[in-house]
Amino acid sequence: MKRRMNNEELSMRVFEMGNEIAYLSRVIERLIPEIHTVPETAKILRCSYNTVLARIADGSLESVKRGRRVMITRQAIDKYLSLK
Repeated sequence: MKRRMNNEELSMRVFEMGNEIAYLSRVIERLIPEIHTVPETAKILRCSYNTVLARIADGSLESVKRGRRVMITRQAIDKYLSLK
């Protein structure tokens, strides 16, 4: 039969789980590229929505279509900025 945790043990376990969750979220952030919408990309680049669409159309900014949505990776934004 399992022994029940007292309040101190329980709070310590919750603290440990919080640290594990924080660590895993940092790992996930590094593994999954940031993906931005056109309006988010416009804010990052400090330009208009239409300018982002124009850069996508002329091929200087890479994008991916997900259904009707146009998505831009952080890597593509960094590449565009390095070419500028």
